[in-house]
Amino acid sequence: MKFFFKLVIFFSIYLYSNEPIKPIPLEINLDINKVNLGKELFFDTSLSRTNTISCHSCHNLEQGGVDNLQFSIGVDGKIGNINTPTIFNSTFNFVQFWNGRAKNLKEQVHGPITNPVEMDISFEELIEKIRTTKYENKFKEIYQDGITKDNISDAIAEYEKSLITPNSPFDKYLRGDKNAISNKAKNGYKLFKEQGCIACHHGVNVGGNLYSKFGTLIDI
Repeated sequence: MKFFFKLVIFFSIYLYSNEPIKPIPLEINLDINKVNLGKELFFDTSLSRTNTISCHSCHNLEQGGVDNLQFSIGVDGKIGNINTPTIFNSTFNFVQFWNGRAKNLKEQVHGPITNPVEMDISFEELIEKIRTTKYENKFKEIYQDGITKDNISDAIAEYEKSLITPNSPFDKYLRGDKNAISNKAKNGYKLFKEQGCIACHHGVNVGGNLYSKFGTLIDI
């Protein structure tokens, strides 16, 4: 069994020999009007039943896109059963949520809004709630059918797509600037590859692009 997993690591290293980790793109295609609308919705607590919780409540952009809690807190102080994954660079994940139950960011939006321990509101209620607000005209300017479940999700997802962190020192190193990181960091990256960490942690997000059971490559 150990030999098998060593082979997995070897072929993973071979497959990704042209750098297993890819730099975050410097820019991505975005609809700026949708981004601006999605940003308003992302920070708006009226998207929750009690007008107390927004997307930003758990995905705090000043705290790495998370709330730094073991379990996130929703409406009425209800405690969830999982911690919040970061929203930064989440557009590069091949699926969304820790267990991958949403296939993209747009589908992911549905979960927190309707979850009874998070924002706890149905889309039917939410649409009626915001239909007579500032949003009505803003939606109509972008979407022909105005405020709908699909359009709310689309706008928020478009804003979330914009939350990328390109051009870090390591990104610059991956693009060819060999002086962008320290020798200690270079040695660490070399070990990261040699020890097989890249078998699971590769691609743009250094992971987030495959399913893997915990413990699969332990003690080899």
